[in-house]
This record gives sequence, structure tokens and C-alpha cells, in this order.
Amino acid sequence: MEAPFYTSLRTEQQLGYVVFATPLQMQDVPGLAFVVQSPTAILTR
Repeated sequence: MEAPFYTSLRTEQQLGYVVFATPLQMQDVPGLAFVVQSPTAILTR
């Protein structure tokens, strides 16, 4: 992930204090996990 992703979520949308992405593999299928810690927004995908 690059800076524009984090800038959009943290600065422009003001969604959270903590924003990060990490690789996540489930049953041999690669993927990504996105985490946003926010006192005001609830996001699920």
C-alpha cells in the first residue's frame, strides 16, 4: 500500500487514528486485511 491510501482514510475522510494493511492468508488463498480504528465510523466489508 502507498501513502495516498493512508492519506485518504486518515486525513481526507478522517476515519481513524490507526490505519494499516497487512497480508492475510486463509486456507492457502492470499489476501489483504485492512484495519481502521475509529471512534466514530463503523466499516465492514
